[in-house]
Amino acid sequence: GAEIQEYWKTNANRYGLQGLLKLNHRVVDADWPQTNAKWICTFTDHTDFLVTATGHLSDPRLPRYPGNETFQGHLRQTSLWDPKFDNGSSGLQVL
Repeated sequence: GAEIQEYWKTNANRYGLQGLLKLNHRVVDADWPQTNAKWICTFTDHTDFLVTATGHLSDPRLPRYPGNETFQGHLRQTSLWDPKFDNGSSGLQVL
């Protein structure tokens, strides 16, 4: 909660984005149409980026996908990210 809010506030200030953010709004709908590849948000606005701050990082859970139990790689949850984790030489992480 508070740690994540502080992270976004710090980065918004660092990169001069304060005036571009919509805070304290309730999002009724968020859709990503392939035709123009821009978020359509209802509180109606169009934006290039959408930060979902829904609180899911405060109660982290790995989703269940078919094959999770036989997957040979490493499953990680971003809010529980281990900075010492070595992903090997590929440099690839799918988040």
